[in-house]
Amino acid sequence: MMKTIVSAFSFIVSCAVAFATAQFPDKITIGSNEQEMICNPLESYLEKFPKKRPRDGIQSTALWRGYVAHFEIREEVLWVKDIKIEVTKKGSKAPEWESEWRSVLQEVFPKTSDRKADWFTGFLILPLGEMTHYVHMGYASEYEQYRLVFVRKGKVKANRVFTTTEYAEYKQLQFKAFSKTERYQAMKKQVDDKGRDAYSLNAENFLYIFDVTFPVEILIDYKDFKPNTER
Repeated sequence: MMKTIVSAFSFIVSCAVAFATAQFPDKITIGSNEQEMICNPLESYLEKFPKKRPRDGIQSTALWRGYVAHFEIREEVLWVKDIKIEVTKKGSKAPEWESEWRSVLQEVFPKTSDRKADWFTGFLILPLGEMTHYVHMGYASEYEQYRLVFVRKGKVKANRVFTTTEYAEYKQLQFKAFSKTERYQAMKKQVDDKGRDAYSLNAENFLYIFDVTFPVEILIDYKDFKPNTER
């Protein structure tokens, strides 16, 4: 387990310089609404199955992971709707710099049944309203509100809208609880060994700012934010 944690986080640290730039977001459709997310749920699958990671797309400082994933929630279940990579546009009349987006969903998940995200446990973080403060770094910009959807093994268990203040407070409480876990200590060691010098940040600040350690479980309840009863 420890080896898996360290290996997975090594990928994040190795992408740290690129992650300093604001990122192309993944998307999610809930009902008739399509929204952007400030999290990347597909990463938990690709950590387990690294050979499935799309590798032919154009990587840039604004897209360190090399793809954009689109999810949807149907009947309280999370599904992968599409995965796209940016590629150089081909054709005799296409300029060398021109690009287009190509779906690789079939390559990553050939079977429709595999697109059910029962491999994902964690938070979906959806910014709502206007951006109140832009930060040219990862997903650090601030918004009027945030919707947090907690998913356990692909099933929605809790869903709540937070104000900016509530979100910051809840994140701090979660982070404090998370900092006492073995998983956190493994990640902290990786930052101390590889990532800290690039930002002149201590490990705690690095992990908090970049949101890579947002706990995969509800460690601290916040008001009425609780997982639904298991179904």
